[in-house]
Amino acid sequence: MTARGGVKGRQMDDLLFTRYQVMLQVTNRLMAGVPKDPEMIATWLNARKTSEAAFARRQAAGEDMMPIAKIAERVEALVDGGDEGEEERVWMGFLKDEMGLHILASNVKAHLKDCANVLQKKADVKAFRSKLANRVFVEGIRNSLGDEAIYLGKDEPDGYFEHPVHAMTARGPRTALKRNDYRLRPLLAFTLLVLNDGFVTEELLETLFAYGAKHGIGSERGNGFGRYELVKLEALPK
Repeated sequence: MTARGGVKGRQMDDLLFTRYQVMLQVTNRLMAGVPKDPEMIATWLNARKTSEAAFARRQAAGEDMMPIAKIAERVEALVDGGDEGEEERVWMGFLKDEMGLHILASNVKAHLKDCANVLQKKADVKAFRSKLANRVFVEGIRNSLGDEAIYLGKDEPDGYFEHPVHAMTARGPRTALKRNDYRLRPLLAFTLLVLNDGFVTEELLETLFAYGAKHGIGSERGNGFGRYELVKLEALPK
């Protein structure tokens, strides 16, 4: 039985971890980043996959990683489909189920690891990214596949952002239009489980979110999207 599935497991969690309730108020648009066209999923995943050796090393270091084939299966089951047509090939959407549009808790953890990587020198912590990955876990709401989801409060996106993208292909440089669905100023609510070993303090979490607020979460961060304010970081009673 999993820790969330039984009383003993929850009691053990309370001994090992401090729970924090977190709320992030996105101040502009949160951009989607999952291909709407199922045929694009393999290309999208291949562009993000790591080598087998690097995958094994990162798993051994404690990172929560999933094989490409399993990711593809889950994305195909959850992705919010769009209309048929050529433009769909560069149209990115959110995951969607009977409870609405959502991102995965793993997206928030990836965001925190990105922030830790940048702040390593500032925080004067060696291997800050991997140490954080082994000590901080993100809980949302269990979706139909058993994944931790962070719901965005709507069944449909508020609109889409369209912009040109440039890529080098076998036929030379090409330009296409890319669409990203977005949610306007959603509130992201989730729980952090932080290992009680004194390494990740509340002050350190505040520093990560202070940087993350400018760094942004979600897709198209380079265009300034996905910025947020930390509106709640509260340790929950045991």
